[in-house]
Amino acid sequence: MLKILNKKTCLSDIREINQLGIVRFEKYFGNHKRSEDLFMLKYESDIYEPKKWNLISNQDKINLYTSEVAESSYLALKAETEVNCNIHDAIDFLRNINNITSYNHTIDSTELIKKFSQHMLLYKTNTVKMHGINSRDFILFHNHQFNKEENAHYIFSLSVDNESINKKYKKDNKHVRGEIMISGHYLQEIDENKCKIALITHVELNGFIPTIAINTLIHNDTIVIFKKLIKKLEGK
Repeated sequence: MLKILNKKTCLSDIREINQLGIVRFEKYFGNHKRSEDLFMLKYESDIYEPKKWNLISNQDKINLYTSEVAESSYLALKAETEVNCNIHDAIDFLRNINNITSYNHTIDSTELIKKFSQHMLLYKTNTVKMHGINSRDFILFHNHQFNKEENAHYIFSLSVDNESINKKYKKDNKHVRGEIMISGHYLQEIDENKCKIALITHVELNGFIPTIAINTLIHNDTIVIFKKLIKKLEGK
């Protein structure tokens, strides 16, 4: 988890979080171009990077991949398909954290902590209690970034650690504080009413949970979430 050293989250902190998020997002999608810039070295050396994506299923035109990640017991997942939706409508929907509970059955609530710009914000989310597992909570940075070279949009979230936020949103017996290495969507326009969309997620749930069981549950939940999102975007 990225540690914010300042007690109060300032713009320089947010820029660092955003840069790490972009590098990690691109590494997980396999399209990151390494930089030799000294400023970028701390992000380039980020330990979280998928080893190899393996296609494990193809159903309803959705490809689902998994990959092991160094220093993690949990698998990273990627799902991709094409959706009959205007890309800008999809972006507007995915940027709004209040829409998450409408397609993700594992999320109980989202709460805005602080908004830094039109697209950059911090928020807290709680999961529902599922499969006999206590609910988790996450403190997340969220942003939308456009990659001009690829003509692609990144909408991503990752966990942050901040003293003042942790004090306000203390860990409690109701939730286990989890960590999201990266989660988000990659979008590219195909035509005016169709776009390519890919979902990426790598979560450390923490606590005492059998890893094999959780990897299976995350796999199943990812497919359900992605299918429901597609229906939402297509207005079904």
